[in-house]
Amino acid sequence: VEKMPLGPTLVIGPFNYPFMLALCPCIGAVAAGCPFVLKPSELCPQTGELLLRLVGEYLDPAACRVVLGGKDCCASLLELTWDSIIFTGSERVGKIVASAAARTLTPCTLELGGKSPVVISRTAKLDLAGTRLTFGKLLNGGQLCLSPDYALVPEELEKQLIARVKAEAESMYPNITENDDYTGIIDERHLKRLQGYVEDAVAKGATLTIVGTSGYQANASNRR
Repeated sequence: VEKMPLGPTLVIGPFNYPFMLALCPCIGAVAAGCPFVLKPSELCPQTGELLLRLVGEYLDPAACRVVLGGKDCCASLLELTWDSIIFTGSERVGKIVASAAARTLTPCTLELGGKSPVVISRTAKLDLAGTRLTFGKLLNGGQLCLSPDYALVPEELEKQLIARVKAEAESMYPNITENDDYTGIIDERHLKRLQGYVEDAVAKGATLTIVGTSGYQANASNRR
């Protein structure tokens, strides 16, 4: 068996881990002997500028490039011929990338966000489960593909789990909206989407539990 590089690879990075999840596929491409073009997320312009500078400084520009831009830039890149396309991000954009790759039968690797349910059984150690659930949900402002999406809980344990999660959240982040160490939501569009989920649930009869003293309406200046 003779191992051969696929060839030029397009890497499209996400906004939630704009440095690590942009560079990891590039490392794999270089290790396999493939040149790459990296298009970081336009929602993280400072990280994109850093990647542009570092890749240009430390890697061979004939084999490794960073291209900055938004949707039009990404669309133009997808019109070019590649031997592999790697995308990390949403299902919606993943469909666009997959469709573009399909036109030229280009191998395509998609790492997409999905649903991450949590199942709490009657034999669960509820305090420990509540701690882990809270940590996982609040990590990176919830902007994580493995972030718990919803919990399936026996009815008699529901209030106890809610109380535990509320206490843990307030212990970890007593005032989350003014905490400079906590990650804000990436942009206004995503903030409004999340607030819309809450408002829709309440309108349909859900009970809203407020954590902390500031409520869930984010501060416009920090989107927390």
